[in-house]
Amino acid sequence: MLKTEEFENFCFKKDINSNSMSSSHNNYVFETSQGKIILDKGNENTYRNPRNTDVFQKNHIEEIMNDVLETYLAHLVHSAAVCKELCLILSEEIKLRVEALHMNRFRIICNVCIGETAGQSVLVASRFLWDESRDNFSTSTFKNQSLFAVANVFGVFKE
Repeated sequence: MLKTEEFENFCFKKDINSNSMSSSHNNYVFETSQGKIILDKGNENTYRNPRNTDVFQKNHIEEIMNDVLETYLAHLVHSAAVCKELCLILSEEIKLRVEALHMNRFRIICNVCIGETAGQSVLVASRFLWDESRDNFSTSTFKNQSLFAVANVFGVFKE
């Protein structure tokens, strides 16, 4: 066991024999004259200076949603059983493509609603605790002769 004085010398002056430092599996391993000391990093601060990857890429996400909705729904006729499963498939497909943009600082939430066009009006709403300076969203709509679809992607900044 290191004495308090030796530990302070090691931490601040680095003058203990063979005091090399290496990182191993999220731990710090210190080699001293007394043997090895392993310090668990634990949960460290996640703050990083903002980079381009820390920006919600609204235009790219909207293009992805338009492409997915057009590809899957262009010639589809509304059927409740099919559309129920298709909502899950579409939201997962959109989410996977958005995650490929490597916006690692955002939690991606995707929601797709599909309904029959029968002359009715529809209001799709969502509520979040929101940081206006960091969090963002993108929305896309699709409509053909028998159905409509609304896709929303929310990017909630992870601190």
